[in-house]
Amino acid sequence: MRSAAPATRPASAPLVPASSWLIFAGWIGAAAVLHLVPVVQHGFIQPWTQWNSALAAWGLRLFGLDAGVAGRLLYLETGSVDVRTGCNGIVALLILSAAMVAFPVAWRRRVIGVALGAVGIFGLNAFRLATLVWIVLHFPSQAELFHIQVWQTVIALLSFVLFMVWGHFALGLEVSPSPARPRAACRERMKR
Repeated sequence: MRSAAPATRPASAPLVPASSWLIFAGWIGAAAVLHLVPVVQHGFIQPWTQWNSALAAWGLRLFGLDAGVAGRLLYLETGSVDVRTGCNGIVALLILSAAMVAFPVAWRRRVIGVALGAVGIFGLNAFRLATLVWIVLHFPSQAELFHIQVWQTVIALLSFVLFMVWGHFALGLEVSPSPARPRAACRERMKR
């Protein structure tokens, strides 16, 4: 009876180069510092939050609710929701963009991915805000559950899905890839 030889990993480039991990960590670190800078707060984060609140109010008005926005406040006749920096989608965008920037494909594809990711996160978060307001109005006892547990999980999962879909196309993979794709062909696509 022969014993099977132990499987060994061929000597090749790692699946994720060390430089990608460094870029990811650097992007996250820089974003953590930059988001505290007043110019970034006033020039990007506050407008993003205000536009996100405005889009959520517009969505609520489509469904017959008298919603308005004043800065980052999303309000109805019965009260208001203050959209703060933990609830505006910026953290999800920063993590998604860090993963895309660190991904080993051509820079043009990374930039397109970050731009499309920003649009996706923006829209998803506006939908999240509108549904949270609706939940506060109709099921106030469930608001905390949806705000903290349900929607944070959904945003994280959908950000991951956005990354995976983008990565699939960034690598130039076919919609139905063959089951045995040679590693060399994958590496060649990553260089594009």
